[in-house]
Amino acid sequence: MLKLMQIGLGFGLPAAPDAPAISVVASGNSIIASIVGEAGATHHLKYKGSSNTAWQAGGNRVGDGTITIANLEYDVPYILIANSFLNGLWSLPAVAMIINLAEATTNRNEFDQNIIDVTSEILAAMGESIVYLPAGGVGGRRPILAIVDREGQAGLPGVSRGNSPKTTITVANDSTTGISSSEIDTANDKAELALREGDPVYPHIITKIISEDAGMLTLEVR
Repeated sequence: MLKLMQIGLGFGLPAAPDAPAISVVASGNSIIASIVGEAGATHHLKYKGSSNTAWQAGGNRVGDGTITIANLEYDVPYILIANSFLNGLWSLPAVAMIINLAEATTNRNEFDQNIIDVTSEILAAMGESIVYLPAGGVGGRRPILAIVDREGQAGLPGVSRGNSPKTTITVANDSTTGISSSEIDTANDKAELALREGDPVYPHIITKIISEDAGMLTLEVR
């Protein structure tokens, strides 16, 4: 009789597993959750955006390891919890984790970023003020700094015995502080400057792109 009472009171029955521990890291628009819990338990991951009310299934695994949740939204704080299931019983939830997926603002490598960082310093030290005139007046006049190299007279392509002053300008490869390579319209855009020392300042045609990198753009002006 005592043995039956002990069984009826739950003596000898399996206990619920302990709550697992989770940690999370961001990888692009995915979250990788590492789960550690009782041996042999199946760990179930759930998540939701901070503004959502319903939890979503994030996957499950038997034993310790990682679960990846992919194709999430950027700049949304996500809340993650996990429970363990063992011997027909559920654990309490793990301590909730919160993570925000921040979208990368640039794909530039470290070398390119270093070039961009020093561009303004170089132009401030060596540049002079000119004005960029986009074709058709789109965006209006843009005063910018440029390193001006006045090379003197040079032949005109396709014109026999023709020549004119050839000048190059090096500007920030930027649509606000300089001229970006994505906006330049060669043979139509102009730069307002003196092509020779002492000459009056006039608009001159930007004829071509000579070179460019992440920080600067060098253009021919005739």
